[in-house]
Amino acid sequence: LPDSASSYDIDADENAEQSLADYPVTNGSINGVANSNLIAAVDNEPFSAQSRYKDLLNTFQLSLPSLSHLPSFRPISATDVFCNRELRFDNLRAIGFDMDYTLAQYQQPGFDKLAFDGAKEKLVHSLGYPEEVLDFEYDHAYWVRGLIIDTQRGNFLKIDRHKYVRMAYHGFQPISSNMRKYLYSRTFNKVPSFTEKYFVNMDTLFQHVDAHLFASLVEMKDYGEHEFLDGKTYEEIYRQVRECVD
Repeated sequence: LPDSASSYDIDADENAEQSLADYPVTNGSINGVANSNLIAAVDNEPFSAQSRYKDLLNTFQLSLPSLSHLPSFRPISATDVFCNRELRFDNLRAIGFDMDYTLAQYQQPGFDKLAFDGAKEKLVHSLGYPEEVLDFEYDHAYWVRGLIIDTQRGNFLKIDRHKYVRMAYHGFQPISSNMRKYLYSRTFNKVPSFTEKYFVNMDTLFQHVDAHLFASLVEMKDYGEHEFLDGKTYEEIYRQVRECVD
């Protein structure tokens, strides 16, 4: 975006952020309607969790028996999630969750296997990949974070803090020392940056799915007899894997 652009130029729901200023929550009152439970909370008067939300539940005609099991006060923990600004939830049309463990703990490897199997189905039934792709099995223990995927060559790299490639694999096959140095250390006085678009950093657990599926397809392209894959580059295969996992 240009420097002069503001969020209003691209945010179609700016009213959802601004309506709080028009109808602020002040002195235990929302939209001018007093809320005795909120006032009690501000004054630190003891009351049960069920009575705390009584007005809200009555408004929406809800009944939550489980509220009676909640403590009247809950101590604040360093692991709690807080909102960093006030926002009127009644103006939100959807709430999304980012896949980074901030608000949800994912059950792995079950979650990964679900993504892996779904991506296989898309590759075969939507993009025309060979049926043998459906036989791929996901191995979550094979991968670690911190690797780099060379999508142009179908390689997986482990580098040190000086950006020297210590170990390299092509698919699931180890690359010899001489070939590794030829590919990634040809010039002594020039350190590769690994910032080109065809290098992908495996910095989250979710990319293990991409890596395993991509490595499996690299093996199939190199050692199988599939004209479909012969006509594709490694980079194109990785791009389609990424699309199907998403």
